[in-house]
Amino acid sequence: MLLPWMRHPIVQHSKLDGAILQWRNISDQIIQSSWYKTAQHPPKFQAAVFADHPGVPVQQDEMDDFDIINLTRAGLTEHDKIDTYAVHLYPQSTCDTARWYRLSMNLLPNHSVLWHNVSQYVPQVAAADKAGIPLVFGETNSASCSGRSGISDTFGAALWSVDYVLLAASIGMPKVYFHPGANAE
Repeated sequence: MLLPWMRHPIVQHSKLDGAILQWRNISDQIIQSSWYKTAQHPPKFQAAVFADHPGVPVQQDEMDDFDIINLTRAGLTEHDKIDTYAVHLYPQSTCDTARWYRLSMNLLPNHSVLWHNVSQYVPQVAAADKAGIPLVFGETNSASCSGRSGISDTFGAALWSVDYVLLAASIGMPKVYFHPGANAE
């Protein structure tokens, strides 16, 4: 189905369509505001910020069509409003007890694990590039929910971060934003 605001015919996905419509309504309201219109350098938006890759079922309750590929196909490519698309990626987590106990320093220096985590975004980067808007890691670090002492604050994590940034650059991500967390040491 091709809706009036879509540029490309795709199968209609009500959650995706609703999210795009909501984003456009809110971003248009901001752009029409007096402070935005009078700003010397009005900001652009970081759009389509996803916390989990759609192909990783252990990180979410259900598979969905929320990804950069489907959003750009649906026409969410307003260059006048969007500066970047963003995804979040954490290879480990301290957000719940089960994942806290699985944390391991051994996962960070393993380049194969890092490649597996980062390379899953190659198709997303390609879709963003095709739309002319870069995809960035908008939030990342060694472990979500503020990391863990003995892992996130080590020399090994520092080496991992260099490998991570270079690997992200090698797949076409121009920026990586590290998030230290509210409880970082």
